[in-house]
Amino acid sequence: MFDQGEPPDKMKTDIYFKMLQHLEIDDFLSACQNLLARRTDRRFPLPADFLAALPKNSPDFAHRAWAKLRRHIAVHGSDTKIAADDPVLAQTVENMGGLRSIGARPESDISWTRREFLQIYQSFNEAGRLPAIAASDLQSGQIGLSQG
Repeated sequence: MFDQGEPPDKMKTDIYFKMLQHLEIDDFLSACQNLLARRTDRRFPLPADFLAALPKNSPDFAHRAWAKLRRHIAVHGSDTKIAADDPVLAQTVENMGGLRSIGARPESDISWTRREFLQIYQSFNEAGRLPAIAASDLQSGQIGLSQG
């Protein structure tokens, strides 16, 4: 379907897998269907294209926040701060018991953790307001996540 029918090379496949591995398989398949339905060029979609094509019943911004959180924990661990410009992400993590609590959850529970995160994030974001955040404690461009 893309790149004149040539399969992607192994390095490209590995990079895409690392960038998209946080997605649930059903969401990924829906994104693939959406990309194929609106295909306008022959280039292989970028990881950002897959994220932008996620199902509309699960808003993209919540999925991106989940992806940012998962990448942060995988790379930096859960005893650090996450750099972000999204106060909803910080409040969602706080509501779930803090970064350390989320990072300590077993991988076997990741689907439940993801669903909980998306639900809380969407609720905070749709409400158009956040529970009290100590904004004075936050540096510009960085969100401090307590270890709860």
